[in-house]
Amino acid sequence: MTNNSTKGTSPSDESEGSQTEPQTSWREYFSFSTDHKVIGVQYMTTTFFFFLVGGLLAMLIRAELLTPNSDLVDRPFYNGLFTMHGTIMIFLWIIPFNAGLANYVIPLMIGARDMAFPLLNAIAFWIIPPAGILLLSSFLLPSGTAQAGWWSYPPISLQVPPGHFINGELIWILSLVLIGISSIMGGVNFVTAIF
Repeated sequence: MTNNSTKGTSPSDESEGSQTEPQTSWREYFSFSTDHKVIGVQYMTTTFFFFLVGGLLAMLIRAELLTPNSDLVDRPFYNGLFTMHGTIMIFLWIIPFNAGLANYVIPLMIGARDMAFPLLNAIAFWIIPPAGILLLSSFLLPSGTAQAGWWSYPPISLQVPPGHFINGELIWILSLVLIGISSIMGGVNFVTAIF
């Protein structure tokens, strides 16, 4: 008969050790957090929503192109759909989704506990939803959304309706400035964490 000095503990409890990570509640994914995994999932979830919005705009574009006549939407609204679709898919889906994936895996790959600047990482994410909402709010303007394509080159981008200081092009520029600030903050964090 053996004398077991650790009563009430099973061998599986001892093998887990004290290095167990706390369980992450689903509520944590919808709150402000500095954990790189939570921020990565927040990025990917938020950008997937914008992917669905951009896909809906693409379906409206395709529905308009079914027939040669402009029978579903008028020309300025079609240009706005095309502009917003391209902008959302590039600046609110592809780039932030890759940033979210990198947020999740880079600390794991380099053996770090978190990114170099966790607070900067969280702020970089939390700029994305207001910028996306600002971009989508341009559909509610009387002059409509930006209509110069996702590249917004002059002279097309300079053709704004007269008398409307707050127009779709201005809202487009403001939202891209916010998205650019977020990308720069994330990029600084990635470079610092890796090197």
